[in-house]
Formats: sequence, C-alpha cells, structure tokens
Amino acid sequence: MSTLVIGSGITGMAAALLLAQQGEETTILEAAPSPAPLLRGFERDNLHFDTGFHCGAGLRQGGLLRLWLQTLGMMDFISDDACYPMQEEFHFPSDGDGTVSDVAHFPATLDDLFPTVSAQFGTQAANNLKQLVQDMLGVIRHSPYTNPHSDAELQFSFSRASRLHDVLIRAQLPPRLTRMVQARCSLYGVAPHMAGFHEFSLVGGLYFDSSHGLHGGGTTLRDAALAALKRANVPVRCHARVTHIRHSNNRIEGVELSNGESISCTRCIFTGHPGQLIHILDKGALRPAFFRHITEMRETMQALLVFGITRNPALQGKTVFLMPPDTVDEQNLLAPLEQPAPLVYLICGDGLNGHFPITLISPTQQSFPADSPTPRSDAYLRWKRAATARLVQYARSRLPEINDLRVLDAASPLSLRQWITGSTGSLYGLAHDIETLPLFPVIRLKGLFLAGQHILLPGILGGIISAAVAVGLATSHDSVLQGFRQWTRNV
Repeated sequence: MSTLVIGSGITGMAAALLLAQQGEETTILEAAPSPAPLLRGFERDNLHFDTGFHCGAGLRQGGLLRLWLQTLGMMDFISDDACYPMQEEFHFPSDGDGTVSDVAHFPATLDDLFPTVSAQFGTQAANNLKQLVQDMLGVIRHSPYTNPHSDAELQFSFSRASRLHDVLIRAQLPPRLTRMVQARCSLYGVAPHMAGFHEFSLVGGLYFDSSHGLHGGGTTLRDAALAALKRANVPVRCHARVTHIRHSNNRIEGVELSNGESISCTRCIFTGHPGQLIHILDKGALRPAFFRHITEMRETMQALLVFGITRNPALQGKTVFLMPPDTVDEQNLLAPLEQPAPLVYLICGDGLNGHFPITLISPTQQSFPADSPTPRSDAYLRWKRAATARLVQYARSRLPEINDLRVLDAASPLSLRQWITGSTGSLYGLAHDIETLPLFPVIRLKGLFLAGQHILLPGILGGIISAAVAVGLATSHDSVLQGFRQWTRNV
C-alpha cells in the first residue's frame, strides 16, 4: 500500500518512519521550501533561535521522549552529550513595582525534585508534591503508547473528569508552589482553570520526570529525523502544497498539488491544522457537522515572541518564568502583555563567542485580521514596535541579567500565519482543555487519518504519539508498539 503524509513536522516525519519500519511505501509532502519549517528554528547573527523546540520532558536515559526517539531511529543521529539539564526558575514580584523578585525553582530531574522543594517550601509541601507527581506519573503509565507494559485499552482522548484546579486543591500545596505547577500550562497554551489533569500530566507533568535542552535545538531533531528518513528511503518532497484530496466511494484515491500534479495513494495521514480540511476536501466528503466542529474548536493562546542577544550567560540551562503578582487568580495566570504585570517566559539557547540567544514569550490579547495581509498596515506595525518595546522593558525590569538585551526580531500571530503553513496564529494550535471536544484520528473518509498536536497532545512528544496512534490505526497497533517495547526492555 502507498501512503502520503501531508506535512513534514515532527508528526509527519514520525509517521513516515513508523510506516517505513513496516515496509510501507511512503512519501512526505511539504508545502514549504524546506522540511520542518517550525521545528528547525532560524539563524540570526550566527546564533540559532528555536521556534518549535525549547526543552524536552522525558529526554533522560529511559525517559518517555527519548524512548520514542530511539524507536524512530532518530537517536542514532543525536550524540549522547547533546542533551543537557534545564531547570525552571520562577520569579515572583515581592514589591509593588515588581523590581525585586523572590526566586524559586524546579530542578531538571526527579531525583533532585523533593530535596529542592523541601528546602524551599518545607517537608510537608515536598511530601504533598511527591504524591501529586506520583499521580501524574500514574496517568502517564495508563496508555500502551506511553507505557509499553500497559495492557489498558487504547483511548483516543483522556478522561476529562478531573480538572487540574480540583486536583491541586486536594494536593494542599503552598500557594506559590501551586502557581509554579500551574505555570507549566503556558507550555501548551491553556489557562490553568481550563486544564484537564490527564492532559496536564502528559504535557506539563512529564517535566517532573526530567527536563532537558538539546544542543542545536529543533535543528538537531529535524536533522536526525531527515537522516533516519534517508536511511529508510523515504522521500520528502518540498514545494509540494496539497490543494485537494481526491476520493471516490468514500475512500481516498490521491491528492492534487498546487502545480497541477496528481499523486495516487491508498492512504493519507494529514498532520496540518484540521481547519485546512475545509479547503482541500469536497464539501460532501464529510458531514457538515464535522466541518462546523473544526471551525468552532478553541485555539490556544496567542503570543508575542521577541528574539534577542545577551552577553550574560546566567540564563543558560534555564527556563525562566516572570510570574504575575500573587494577587492574580488562576483564571488570569496567563496574564497577557496588555496587563501591567504579564506572564513572560524566557529561554536561552547555545551561545557563540560570548553571545547568547534569548527568546521572550508573552501572551497577547491583541486582535488581528482573519488572514495575513501583506504589506502589513501602519497600525499593525506601530502596535508590534510598541508591544516589543514594552515586553523588553518589562523583562529587563524584572530580570536585570538581561539589561544588555539587543533585539533582533519579533514574531506576532500574523508572523506565525505567514511562515508556518496552516497556522492560525495561536501559539500551540488547537486547545486541549476541559471544554474542547477532541477530534478522533479516524474520520468517515476511509484511508484518511488525522495526526499532530491538534489531535491528541501538543508538543514534540504529543506529535510523535499522535503519529504512532494514527499509524497504528492505519496498520496495526502491535506492529507500531513492537519497537517501543523493545527499546524499553533494553533500558
């Protein structure tokens, strides 16, 4: 059988690698000029800036993300010393104007977590957090795609009976420790009061297991995936924008490209934003209710990203959260840039010749046009300049270590729409929260499967697991999980 994978992000490349392991004839189609446009990041002033990967949860030896990278064959092309520990640092304003901060942190590994928390918040708080983390790890062990020893029935969405908010109340953590846990919701763009405990456990909770950066960031992941694809003889065709998915008798037949080319296939795995399906499927291909559902689905937060350079190495090996005041309730914890004290998180990448790349990210409530107009309006350009200046000034006031920050560029939701095929401008695509009904990987059109962080879980691991589930539905779950189980036995 021949399968076309639409999209060359981590999900598309993972799906193609898993199909190739089963001897399936597979081709990846990518609209952009080069593979993995979001994952690879970009270069500026000889420094690498990540856009699709900043740090990974479960990258330690035997960690869940590393096991999947080994299953895909990608770790064969990533050196053993490429991973380095990343601790999380939380700055709480301790005076009225926020110029003085109280600092707390989570370490990079589970072994160090409880002594660290005990030293900051006391033994009882550490014991309560220990139980909470055990509950999170229990969620992670629930699925055969996250625990190869699990015999549980495969589920395509996790139970939404437990809200993160309710679980944290029962955990009885000190208020600031609770807020440190909740802040991880920003890593997948869902407000804490909207977060489900199961989804949080598999995204934010997994960072308790381990948190690591990767030298070279997303470029290292992309290059490893491309090397594995080359070894598996899987072609990646760029400048191959799919404009139509052909079908007959409710079954996939092939796709048409923007250059007029038609390619036949028996299966297709679509990894883009589901909203694109409205434009590339015939109206009668799926029920009107399905199209209506994907247009009404909630999106994650929008954000302004600022990319700059500092000479201060103090932030290397850290993810830094500039927290809003303690008076802000959890519903507003993802405080946007438009508020006096917004939430900002910063990541520092690999340095070169004493210069270090810094990325600042803050939510924004600014309204943007429905499309991505070119050229940009004067009003938009004024807003972007003012918002960038405000974000930098605020970050400098809260974090004196970056007083020398020199801004190179900034990206708004309009930037994401322009440079990432299928993007709607939200930072993490479709939301995974308690009010959003998730999409099923299989739809009525036979041979068409949906995958990507929009479908099951966000992030690198979410994209890989989503790809694995889609391939398992297309072929055999046992075949997909065989390699995953084998690597676990080798740990």
